[in-house]
Amino acid sequence: MVVCPWCGTNYTAFQSNCSKCGGPIQAPQTVSASGHEYEVLMPPPPPRDISDNYRWKLMLADGWTMGAGIFALIGAIFK
Repeated sequence: MVVCPWCGTNYTAFQSNCSKCGGPIQAPQTVSASGHEYEVLMPPPPPRDISDNYRWKLMLADGWTMGAGIFALIGAIFK
């Protein structure tokens, strides 16, 4: 199982980019502990690059931002 370090979406197969937020996903590393192999996914070291699509998806998911945008549009029309 691969987990996106940006939004927490779970994937059964590895993908290079998250389909939900667009963030980059590193390839899983195998770690051997007590005879068992585990896949550990570590995020890249800070500062991390943020996908350009993530800002828009976050703004469109927030109701206050959408409401403010509508009121700004109406205000610009009737100004």
